[in-house]
Amino acid sequence: MIGQILVTIILRSAVATAFLSFSCINRVFVMPRHPRNRVPPRPRPERDGFVAPEGFGLVDLSYLAAQLEPVALCAKCTKGHLRLKIGVNRMGFAIPLLFECTNRFCGGDVRTGHCCFSSQRAAGSQAFQVNRRMVLAAREIGSGHAALQKLVAVVGMHGGLSNESFAVNQKVVEAATTAVAKEEMARAAIELRTLCDSTVPDPATYHPDDSDDDNDDDDSEFAGFATTDDVVDVAVSTDGTWQKRGHQSLFGIQAAISAVTGKVLDIETQSRFCRECQFHSSWDQSTEKFRLWKEAHAPTCSINFRGSSKSMEQHGVLLMWCRSLELHKLRYTTFIGDGDSSSFKTVTAAKPYGDDVTITKSDCIGHVQKRMGTELRRLWTEHKGVQIRLPSGEYVRKGLKGKNRLTADLVNKLQNYYGIAIRSHIGDKPGMITAITAIFCHHANDHSYCPPGESSWCKYNRGDPSYAPKEIWPEVLELMEPVFERLSDEDLLERVQRGDTQNSNESLHSLIWRRCPKEIFASHEIIKFSTSLAIIQRNAGNVGLVKVLQSLGVGDTAFSQRLLEKIDVRKEYNILRSRSLESKKRRQVLRGMKKRVEDVLEREGNTYEAGGFGMEEEGAESGSSKGARKRKRKKTVREQESQSTRKRAHRGTSSVSTAPSEDCPPPASRRRQPTVRRPRRLRDGDDSDWSPSGQ
Repeated sequence: MIGQILVTIILRSAVATAFLSFSCINRVFVMPRHPRNRVPPRPRPERDGFVAPEGFGLVDLSYLAAQLEPVALCAKCTKGHLRLKIGVNRMGFAIPLLFECTNRFCGGDVRTGHCCFSSQRAAGSQAFQVNRRMVLAAREIGSGHAALQKLVAVVGMHGGLSNESFAVNQKVVEAATTAVAKEEMARAAIELRTLCDSTVPDPATYHPDDSDDDNDDDDSEFAGFATTDDVVDVAVSTDGTWQKRGHQSLFGIQAAISAVTGKVLDIETQSRFCRECQFHSSWDQSTEKFRLWKEAHAPTCSINFRGSSKSMEQHGVLLMWCRSLELHKLRYTTFIGDGDSSSFKTVTAAKPYGDDVTITKSDCIGHVQKRMGTELRRLWTEHKGVQIRLPSGEYVRKGLKGKNRLTADLVNKLQNYYGIAIRSHIGDKPGMITAITAIFCHHANDHSYCPPGESSWCKYNRGDPSYAPKEIWPEVLELMEPVFERLSDEDLLERVQRGDTQNSNESLHSLIWRRCPKEIFASHEIIKFSTSLAIIQRNAGNVGLVKVLQSLGVGDTAFSQRLLEKIDVRKEYNILRSRSLESKKRRQVLRGMKKRVEDVLEREGNTYEAGGFGMEEEGAESGSSKGARKRKRKKTVREQESQSTRKRAHRGTSSVSTAPSEDCPPPASRRRQPTVRRPRRLRDGDDSDWSPSGQ
């Protein structure tokens, strides 16, 4: 008995010693998370499935009052129940709450503990947390004050911000968002430099407040972020976007994104419009009143660009290149562009890094691939109605669009094949040229450039019995050949050897205009607000909004952080699922089904045309096409001319002989002659010496 007790004591001591040792080792070798990134754990539910209240929620106040009154007793008289009432004068979405005792002999009202509103006030401000959260949420989903008011009306919520209160809160939220966006761009620059320089601190644990005091005298907006004087050369993708389609926009945005990390390094928003300047444009500019207003308005004027909308991109790109050393101590030595503007020529001519530094250009593969489709479709319009020689030797007047020619399906296939040839030979320019040449020769039934063997994509070289020769006419192939020669130029293919794309820029553009739709006019401030939110999501994910909430002083953000992290996790899952082979095959099948459905619907003919069915003539079938109406009108003109000729012959005014003579000139053309308009000076005067020919 004593032996068993001793064995039990020894085993328990050994287990306790091992546990303590493991705890010590874990404390020594396991690094804790940074306190700024530490997320409070989710509260564990009690046995009944409920937790302590946190966050905001939509509550039916009448139902809540009915459920609360029977169970809530007055703390003063302990006899009456508490009746919930709401105040009439509301502060936006913050509702005044009053708990009134039903006992008329209680002698007083019992209000809420420390606050009589449904929301707390922001730290260091008289504004309420719920108001600032609603303004931020409205812009995050691409809505404004009008949409927010409609939401309040449909849901049946109390409160709602006035136009003035919404504008005031929006300025505060915009300032906080812009500050966080600048911090995220500085972190992205540090992360990029970390890949090239080990002396730069880890951006995951770096914060501007942790920097040395030596940089406190720097007046730049990113003061304190640079920790080393070494300049790093990086590749940057840049592209411009406009608020309005058609290159007639008043606002433009240019962004510089790292080709390595895909994060935004710098942004430039340009504006040619100011609401205040437009309002005061009717004032007399020579007055003293206008001069005083102009001087006071100049620091806050929204106009920062005076050129055309098309020149916004090159101007914004040049500004970002010139300040890269000052902001991040980076040199953008590789320019990744799309070839749509003269930005690269402008940057190289300015030489922002001196004569010794050369800036090279790299083209986006996606935009280069589009050039194949654009050039082939241009042949449709340039050779519309041209005579084409058939293999039989006969000439027919047909365009390049149709059977045995350049069909829309063939153009799309050639464009895809061209992109595959480039992407599959990154870093191998001779192989890239051979692959592009093989595309053209394969459609010309010349398979000498196609890859040989059973693994070849060419059915002819693979020996596939289902191979059928292409039936494109030789005249069409002769017109297609110069296009392939231009797009297989060595200088062009040299610029795609890196395999760079501008997908990051396109993604940023979609994030911006999702928060600021192009269909709705927006001011320069709203566009900058939306751009800052897009940068935060691009660099830090949706959870980056927690920093904005913390800077606004809206209290505990743990609940919002958990919800935003769920959104990011779900987004990553969807991205990984879309990259899987099964998803790619499914999208390919769906595209094929959609194409077949569109081909079937095209057989319906012309069922809609602007003004095409509003002038139906007598005897014409309903829904006739525009060409049929033209033919009908021409026939009517011929009938009228023949009828007038018969009338003149009946009256004896027309000659029976058809041969031209001096007494009977040849008949005039059936086409209506243009009306000759006399000069204004001869309409009321003597015009005996004037003739249409000027003789």
